[in-house]
Amino acid sequence: MRYDVVIIGGGPSGMMAAGRSGELGARVLLLEKGGGLGTKLLMTGGGRCNITNNTQGPKEMALRYGKAARFMRTSLYEFGPAEVVAFFEGRGVKTKIEEGGRVLPVSNDAGYVLDVLVAYLDASNVEVRLGAEVREIVKKNNSIKALILAGGEEVTAGRFLIATGGVSYPASGSTGDGYAFAKAAGHSIIPPRPALTTVIAEGGQAAGLKGLSLSGVKVALYKNNKKVAEDTGDVIFTANGLGGPVVMDMSRAVGEALAGQVAPRSGSVELRLDLAASFDFKALERRLIEGLDKAPRRLPEKALEELLPQRLAKAVIEQAGIRGGKKSGEITRAERKRVVGLLKEFTLSVRKLAGFERAFITAGGVELSQVDPRTMQSRIIENLYLAGEVLDIDGPTGGYNLQVSWSTGYVAGTATARRRVFLLLK
Repeated sequence: MRYDVVIIGGGPSGMMAAGRSGELGARVLLLEKGGGLGTKLLMTGGGRCNITNNTQGPKEMALRYGKAARFMRTSLYEFGPAEVVAFFEGRGVKTKIEEGGRVLPVSNDAGYVLDVLVAYLDASNVEVRLGAEVREIVKKNNSIKALILAGGEEVTAGRFLIATGGVSYPASGSTGDGYAFAKAAGHSIIPPRPALTTVIAEGGQAAGLKGLSLSGVKVALYKNNKKVAEDTGDVIFTANGLGGPVVMDMSRAVGEALAGQVAPRSGSVELRLDLAASFDFKALERRLIEGLDKAPRRLPEKALEELLPQRLAKAVIEQAGIRGGKKSGEITRAERKRVVGLLKEFTLSVRKLAGFERAFITAGGVELSQVDPRTMQSRIIENLYLAGEVLDIDGPTGGYNLQVSWSTGYVAGTATARRRVFLLLK
């Protein structure tokens, strides 16, 4: 059977595109090499599935995607957060809004989101094949003629969509096949890197702090002593570094700094934490003096415990070079200023990012200038479309990355179906 549209990848963008294209009348085949659809979707948000974010309109939301903002604007206007919520609520998934505008199912169960998408495929008469691994794309001139599956079967169609995702969460089956397919078709690939992941510090800088969680921390990223990014939010110390929403949101910039893309020469990459962001230096010093004066015979870390957890207070005192056993009343002016300096700029030297196995998403992918944002159609191969994480788009935590899948998948599905109508009329 010859199909109008063949889609590679049964993740969020692939399912949305397949359902939309089939809904508009196209004969659609969805190929998924794994044993089930939406494997990674079931893992998002700790299994709760943060489907989108409702804090901003399309224009403002697009800005959260950095250099991909202009590319994302069109698809967000066509199928943005409001449309995503309407899509799922209209199919029986009630939603709720949590801190930061995160939109989740009331059930806190990603399985209900997947059930809606599977039902959408069925209602749109999409043929789904599981365990269908694409091995080769057969190209002629500037068009794809067929796909060759692992068993040697040749699949033909009028249009093809790559929606294979990235390489994060390899346990879910993500292997980055789509990058190879797109490259074989002539597309340029921005080297994939882990994104929304934790940072690993040099040596044992975070030793003893594992599990500590802090709110309202101002985190600044420095490359060669030049500030290149800054944000405020929650952080969590890990066994070998730092995590938490604000750090994960900054991980793309960290990766670029480590790769030498922020500054022209190599050098140190650091995260500097303001642990007392609500105080300026002088006010914080006055607060510390008051704490030290209250109990001059206590250990100085006790004076910090109103500001910091005990383990972190002890680490600050140690890094300030204050000898063990020294009492608060014995602290010198120079030592006091070192403590305040550390509270305002607690520094971790970055060794690397945690790998793809711990990353929520992938940064990098198909170069956006080679894709039409109005249709997700390739500018290189006339009957090829691309959607989702395979593109060089990544956003912050809070539902922004699933929104990319919904928006680009919906636009691609619409475009592939309308192309069929155009060809029939022609």
